Amino acid sequence: MELYRDISMSFPEDIWSLDVVSRYFRTHVFSEAAILDERRYFLRAALFVPIEDGSDFVWGVWCEVSQKDHDRYLKAYVEEKTGEMAPISGQLANELPCYEGSLNLRVKLIPNPFGRPKVQIIGDSTLKDDQLKGISLKKLEELNSVLFGDDEEEAESIEP
Repeated sequence: MELYRDISMSFPEDIWSLDVVSRYFRTHVFSEAAILDERRYFLRAALFVPIEDGSDFVWGVWCEVSQKDHDRYLKAYVEEKTGEMAPISGQLANELPCYEGSLNLRVKLIPNPFGRPKVQIIGDSTLKDDQLKGISLKKLEELNSVLFGDDEEEAESIEP
């Protein structure tokens, strides 16, 4: 069975929790950034967790940052100069499955000239431990089970 090694969160938690009409009126969202109520600012980023087989599990996450850093990042993004930026402080804006308490963890975003900023977890947590030490294939299987369910069981229940 092929295991998934990445997942992206659609929105920051506080935007995801809004009903569709509120989301329409209260937010500005595009693929790399979002604004909520003209006072909360988010950037999309990639959180890498090494796997024992030498690959990575990649969480596509949102991080809340200051307006100044948000605007500075977007300017550099448009000018294709994100690789020249200093790291950005922020907070994880998603609660990640299997990592209870991950919402609002302190993070550092490392701008990347070739893609989304890379997230480095600052606050003590299981997620930080896994990011530093990596995870086993067994833990990857558990993540897949939580994130995507057990496809084999579903397929068996559908068959005549």
